[in-house]
Amino acid sequence: MVLKLVILSLFLVSCTINQLSDYRAIQGFIEQDKITIDYNADKICYSPIDRTFFLLQRDDNTIRIYKNGSFFNVIGGSGFTSENFRRLTDICTGIDGSLYALDSFDRSIKRFDKDGVFINQVSLQNISSPERIAMTNFGSVFIYDSHGKEIYALDAFDMSVKYTFGKFQIDNADSFFISGNFLNIYDNESRETGVFLLNGMFENSFRGFTFYEAHRNLISLSFQDIVVSRIDRTLFSTDNRIDLFNIEHGFFIIGLNDAIYVFRGNYL
Repeated sequence: MVLKLVILSLFLVSCTINQLSDYRAIQGFIEQDKITIDYNADKICYSPIDRTFFLLQRDDNTIRIYKNGSFFNVIGGSGFTSENFRRLTDICTGIDGSLYALDSFDRSIKRFDKDGVFINQVSLQNISSPERIAMTNFGSVFIYDSHGKEIYALDAFDMSVKYTFGKFQIDNADSFFISGNFLNIYDNESRETGVFLLNGMFENSFRGFTFYEAHRNLISLSFQDIVVSRIDRTLFSTDNRIDLFNIEHGFFIIGLNDAIYVFRGNYL
């Protein structure tokens, strides 16, 4: 019995040390990139390869691509070919700069290269209503099913379902992004954020758009400011309204009504 208690104590101490060792205090943002736009996008993804922006437009099933500060291409549109979509609901990027586009009606993921050229398609017929998508640096994919109110973790190699979690814990996933070992999900209706670990364990919930970034800094987003919670350190402030926010592969992506900014964190 004593041995079991010692092993348990060592395990808990190890977990605590691991959590503390992941923490790095964020001091501010360093601007990585920026483009100007004259329309509203529904989501923005970014790859540092060729400084590539992908802008999702759900109303016409298109994705606009910008490279090195300038408009480059538009892909998608409604239709039935491999390059079209029936109901384009979300996008994310891989660490190699490729684009993953989620078609909720066809229940599939279509993959494009960084220039927008179609590569392949993966069926998601075992998921009732795939609505949101996010990807880790190692290629594992997470899908939110809006019908089953559940999150599916897919294998990086064959896109098979590894496990599911979060059933009925999340009503809506209006923002759905991965930062480090955290999956952050914001619900516009309840104005709450649910945070899960990537292994499926529930981590925490917060009022407002408040989330963990990769190094365990708790960050809050409002209409005009992004701050480190509990210490009120301002990371970003604007006179305009913050319309969109996303995190991908360590980059903070902020969309205003006339410009999109990409930042890296400045850490101690």
